[in-house]
Amino acid sequence: MNITDEQVTTIILLAVTVAFIVALTIPEWTCGNVIGNQNLYECAKHDYKNGGGIQMTAFALLVTAAVTAAIGALRGLSLMFKGSMDKGRPCTFLKWIVLAAGSACGVVAIVMFASRSHNFSLLIATAATAVLCAQAVRVLLAETCG
Repeated sequence: MNITDEQVTTIILLAVTVAFIVALTIPEWTCGNVIGNQNLYECAKHDYKNGGGIQMTAFALLVTAAVTAAIGALRGLSLMFKGSMDKGRPCTFLKWIVLAAGSACGVVAIVMFASRSHNFSLLIATAATAVLCAQAVRVLLAETCG
């Protein structure tokens, strides 16, 4: 059984989606000192009420990246059943997804290092989004869209 690049990409995108869901539900060590062991959503709410931005930014990026990965995974699954990629408009759409994922990847990394915190969610987000970016660029743009 031959495994195609599209199938590999879809599996990676599904894994990234799961990773973000895990990242959003685990307790955060960084805001544990302030409001107890809460998940990233609670940290973001605390940040919002107190005028902070790091956890809020992280939360927004995680949600954006998770949605991006989920869209990509669904697109990949539909391609598997259809057997081929339509030329034209879907490729333009994919380019925007890759741009968004690439931007989120860079910003997540910057936020993580700027906050100088051992933030597990951001670590997962950075690693997973980096993989997402690399695979999406390599497969979806270079090979599928031609």
